[in-house]
Amino acid sequence: MIEITEKLSLVLDSKTKIAEGPIWDSEKQLFYWIDILEKTFNTFNPATAKNIEIKLPKLVGAVIPVQGGDFIAALEDGIYWLREKTAELEFICNPAENNANLRFNDAKCDKVGRLWVGTMDLAEEKPLGSVYKLDNQLKLTEQISGVTVSNGIIWNSDYQKMYYIDSPSEKVVVYNYNLAKGEISKPEVFISFADQPGIPDGMTIDSQDRLWIAHFGGGQVSCWDSKTGKQIGAVDLPVSNVTSCVFAGPDLEQLYITTARVGLSKEQLQKQPLAGGIFSYQSAVKGTTLNKFRVEL
Repeated sequence: MIEITEKLSLVLDSKTKIAEGPIWDSEKQLFYWIDILEKTFNTFNPATAKNIEIKLPKLVGAVIPVQGGDFIAALEDGIYWLREKTAELEFICNPAENNANLRFNDAKCDKVGRLWVGTMDLAEEKPLGSVYKLDNQLKLTEQISGVTVSNGIIWNSDYQKMYYIDSPSEKVVVYNYNLAKGEISKPEVFISFADQPGIPDGMTIDSQDRLWIAHFGGGQVSCWDSKTGKQIGAVDLPVSNVTSCVFAGPDLEQLYITTARVGLSKEQLQKQPLAGGIFSYQSAVKGTTLNKFRVEL
């Protein structure tokens, strides 16, 4: 670990094209992350500083742990069961409209263990994508349409609100959330990024219901009050392409931040040698435990 400032450190100098999908497994004290373009699923153990890489056959948008073991993997052409011990993939489903111009990108589970996952236009130009819900019986249904680049999904502590980011829109949208039914309603623009550096990417939420949002192209993670929509502060990073974040560590006081090298010129990379690395920020507030996927067949 390399200390950058008193609160910010480089955890892993991975020089990843697009490090994404950060997940902290509180039970196993392990950090999961993906490299979308290199098609890898990674397990990093902070106690040993070792990173184990699993190569997958297709572009990977998200990998989520399953309660009891194994993982759910959202690859470019569908959702798969990923066996923890063998790394074998078993196809689950694929939305009918998914095609060569789309891939899956970013996912989270609600308190009941339903998977919410979105698709995106590979060219990042047209609203071809959607957000889907994979329920506990492995039934996939479309929830949001007209999405260009599906990114951050998170809920507040009482699961009455769901926050969502379609990155090119430069907005965070909030929905009313019915936890019992797993339904969203009444979308409203909650935060506008029009005057912010970069565009909103992945996000997480802390124990005080404050949103932490990665700025791709903006070199920071910003913090927002999820009740008022007002910005509280920001964490500056020595790299511009910040992709996502999650609270980690034994006490959930470390904000792990993923970044990317993609799109940076040689000159930019010379100025940002740590681009594509994974960083840790010592937070003044604890995070929340992310939910695992649950199957009830």
